[in-house]
Amino acid sequence: MTAQIIRFDAFRRQRASLASLATQKKYRNSGLAPELSEHLIDELRTLMETEALYLDPALTQPALAARLGVPVNYLSQTINEQTGDNFHVFLHRYRIRAASEQLINSPGKTVLDIALDCGYNSKSAFYTAFQRQTGVSPLAYRRQCAVLAHQSGKLKQK
Repeated sequence: MTAQIIRFDAFRRQRASLASLATQKKYRNSGLAPELSEHLIDELRTLMETEALYLDPALTQPALAARLGVPVNYLSQTINEQTGDNFHVFLHRYRIRAASEQLINSPGKTVLDIALDCGYNSKSAFYTAFQRQTGVSPLAYRRQCAVLAHQSGKLKQK
């Protein structure tokens, strides 16, 4: 499982680097200064982490831009340039991280309950996003983590 995550992170960094070249060209005439973009991504991450806005299934890019007090195109450009992702992928990353923690720490909760708790409106949308980001289904992830925890517990007992 850890090797999969490491490979995925390496792939993501490479993809972000390529995306960065494309976004530099795309936004070369933009009025958004790099310093403002860096400040905005910090503000956005803080807001997402402290207020968990990603849990709201109705969260939209215009609503988030209004919350930050910036034009939608500045928010979009900032997410594109600073993360290499679009708004929806950015949002899914937060939601999947929260869901991953619940899959491990709340074994009695159903996958649907976790999906709904993490901002998804349907099990199928959650499964698709989870599979895209992690490479495994939510159930497979839960099982793999349970096996690893069990093995880890056995090693500690020896």
